[in-house]
Amino acid sequence: MNTAPRPLVAPALALAVLLATALLAWWPLLGARPALADDYLFGPIAKGGVAPYWHIYGIWRIAGHPVPFWVRDLIPHGDRALALLAHLGAVTLFYALLRRLVASEPLQLAAALVFATMPFGFQALTWNSALTFAMSTIWTLAALFVTLRPVERLAAGVKMGLAAGALSFLALSANEASLVLIAWVAAYQVARGGLGKEA
Repeated sequence: MNTAPRPLVAPALALAVLLATALLAWWPLLGARPALADDYLFGPIAKGGVAPYWHIYGIWRIAGHPVPFWVRDLIPHGDRALALLAHLGAVTLFYALLRRLVASEPLQLAAALVFATMPFGFQALTWNSALTFAMSTIWTLAALFVTLRPVERLAAGVKMGLAAGALSFLALSANEASLVLIAWVAAYQVARGGLGKEA
C-alpha cells in the first residue's frame, strides 16, 4: 500500500518554532510608541467613531486606518498587541500556503523564516496609520488559502467562493494594496489551465 512520505519535521512543530522565532524578533512591538506621521491625522478622527471617518474618507481603508486607534482606546497598548498578532497570523497563513505550493520542506521553512523575522513590514507594524498593510496582508493570505482548496462539488465551490469574496472585501477595506489578489487568482487559474478550458 502506497503511503505519503512522512515530513522531515512535524508541521505543528515547525509552525510553533516559526511563531516563537517571530515573537522573539518582533517582541519590541509591544512597547509604547509615540505617534508618527499620519497617526496625527487619523488618530483624532478615529476617536470619533465610524461616522466621522466615513464622513471624510468613505469606505477607503475603513477596516484599516481607524482600527488600531479604536483598539488602543479600548485596551492600553492594544494597538501594539494587534500589530504583533496580525504578523503572527500572517506567518501562520504564509507557512500554510507554502506547504500547499512548495514541495521542498527546507524551502518552505526557509521562506517562512525569512517572512517571519526580516523587517520587510517594519513601518506597517510600528505605525498605527500604516498597520493597514499588515491587516490587509492577513486577509489577503486567508483569501489565497481559500482559493487553493480543491473543490469537487458545486455547493462546496460556492461556499469557498463566498468565503474568498468576503475575505477579499475585508482585505480591500483595510488597504487597496490587496488588489494583487486578483492578479494571483488569474495567474493561478492560468497555471492550472482553468481559464478558457472547455469542460
